[in-house]
Amino acid sequence: MNRNVNLAAVVFMVLSFSMSFLSGCGKPKSSKPVLRYSSGSHIVYDQIRKQQSESFQSKHPEITVKFEPVPQADGTITNKLLTQMSGGTEPDVFYMDSNYFNTLVRKKVLLDLTPYIENDKEFNAKDIYPKAQDCYKYNDKIYGVPGNLNVIVLFYNKKLFDKEGLKYPDSTWTWEKFMDVAKKLTKKDASGNTTQYGVMIAEEPFSIVMCEVFGGKMFNADKTKCTINNQKCAQAFDFVHDMIHKYHVTPTPAEREQTTGYAQAFFTEKVAMFFSGVWIRTELRKQVNLHWGMALAPKNSEGKRVVQIDHHGWAASARTKNPELAAELIKELTSVEGVKRMVELGDSIPDRKSQAGADYFINDPRYPQEAEMNKMFIGSIKDGFNISQTWPPYIPYGEIYEIYKQGIRRYALTDKKNTQEFLLTTENQMNKLIDSYKNKK
Repeated sequence: MNRNVNLAAVVFMVLSFSMSFLSGCGKPKSSKPVLRYSSGSHIVYDQIRKQQSESFQSKHPEITVKFEPVPQADGTITNKLLTQMSGGTEPDVFYMDSNYFNTLVRKKVLLDLTPYIENDKEFNAKDIYPKAQDCYKYNDKIYGVPGNLNVIVLFYNKKLFDKEGLKYPDSTWTWEKFMDVAKKLTKKDASGNTTQYGVMIAEEPFSIVMCEVFGGKMFNADKTKCTINNQKCAQAFDFVHDMIHKYHVTPTPAEREQTTGYAQAFFTEKVAMFFSGVWIRTELRKQVNLHWGMALAPKNSEGKRVVQIDHHGWAASARTKNPELAAELIKELTSVEGVKRMVELGDSIPDRKSQAGADYFINDPRYPQEAEMNKMFIGSIKDGFNISQTWPPYIPYGEIYEIYKQGIRRYALTDKKNTQEFLLTTENQMNKLIDSYKNKK
């Protein structure tokens, strides 16, 4: 799932909707109450949502259930949602980017789901992996429920590995081994132009994960101070910069923008490896002539593996006129059966402990070659790292991420390795922002 956003627009909208929120939630006129819910548009997902709408509608004939997919023309679902909140027209239930949870919950625009979920033994929220569910809690109250769960893994092209006589990635790989193999898989033509990259990365999230890999911390424990200017973070950013410039095993940001995207570059064998969530399997499985595999992220020098986990959540507007029905819909969408549909599609792994060994996931008869990796995915959750939990929760995500994004892009664009300057500047800018919000906590 593409999580890129126009952060400048998001910052503006986050600040603007807080004043308009008191005006009430706009709803279309209908002879019956209308329960609206939305998520990003996708040809396959839309079919599932439509079926879920019809199912919920059949249980509640007294209302009209209206699913509102957000098309790409409207920008990201987050931008669309914030725009709707600014005008008081947000849906009753919506799919939410976990990065924006703290921003939204502190604006008091999310419905407290605790009374509807906490004591529901059949739903059993405690069965959901804490690494996912806890991202939607605030002051021990539940304001959202995960609708999927993903681990970010390494996808590789078997044909390109075979061509170089290289063994496929396995659980013994370290980041040093990864770099060595990426060099061997990077190819140039007679003119010195790169025709095949060893790997393709998105330097923004990748660098955050690498800080964790090297043992660095971007903030202190209580998130009241940015501490990114430290030796371990410097080692992490040096590693990323070397990938881009010294060894050029991955495209520069400018070169990457000239490609047709990670997946397409992988499909056309322009890149041998890339990191993505397991959701990309829905596209990879369609490539009948592409021989690909999956592996967990490499270990660090101390044998520790850091696995980025990713998820989105379902939440409800605090202004909904039908809070009980909104909560009931969320429970249906995030139930074992609801998430199972996303798992069977290839979009997710089970987000509940009770489903870890479920046959429909581990031993899907359609894809027997993926069984062993499915077991590894479940086992890696314990090593999970949520990027959304990196940032100070009392600062709007768009504001602090914009500082980091602009800094890392400037750093990654130039072949001059000015790591110390980048870290010092970023730390100072972030701490200045933190200080401006300390009295608002």
